[in-house]
Amino acid sequence: MPLNTSTSEIVESALAGIIKAQKTYDRYSGYSWLYEAPEYFLTCEIARSIATKARGYVTLEEPIGKTLDRSKSLGPDKPPASINLRGRYDIVVWYAKDQPHGIIEVKNPVWMFSMIQKDIERVRDAVIMSKRNGGSIKFGAVAFFVGSKGPERKHTDVKEKFSDKESGWYANWKREAQKLVDSDELTVSIKTTRTFLLDDGGWAGGVLLVR
Repeated sequence: MPLNTSTSEIVESALAGIIKAQKTYDRYSGYSWLYEAPEYFLTCEIARSIATKARGYVTLEEPIGKTLDRSKSLGPDKPPASINLRGRYDIVVWYAKDQPHGIIEVKNPVWMFSMIQKDIERVRDAVIMSKRNGGSIKFGAVAFFVGSKGPERKHTDVKEKFSDKESGWYANWKREAQKLVDSDELTVSIKTTRTFLLDDGGWAGGVLLVR
């Protein structure tokens, strides 16, 4: 499978897929938010965007055990508790040598950091296993949709939530994610779409990258 795609191109394509998913579901439903759609709707749009915009090869619902085996990430030690070898990754991106290059977990909706913490730990541990065992997995990511129109107890006012990336959710989530990888010599970055402000709320898409 030929893949001549940088990680940044994959992230940008994933973000484009999130935007497309929201706009498409809005059109399909007459006026509904993406968080009302099943999560796999967003997963498919992200995978389609990576396959077309980034010219990458992707598979969906790939078995975790198979992915880690094909990437030569399994070592003699038992995988950490976050890795369920019988589970599945939402999206796997592949290298030219028919080896997994990266894994992406998708979350919709997300109202708070705790809703993606386990996903971050799962992709983090896969990247760590790959590094320790000379595997081909170079990054893990969590792609998500965050909005302000939802149960009032789970979000703040839209202007407060989205107005300042340095003091708002964006910066806070990045700091919390970095705490999960500090001792593992990995880096965390977050890339987001622009914020879409509407009369009754607002939304944005994001990709949290661990590598």
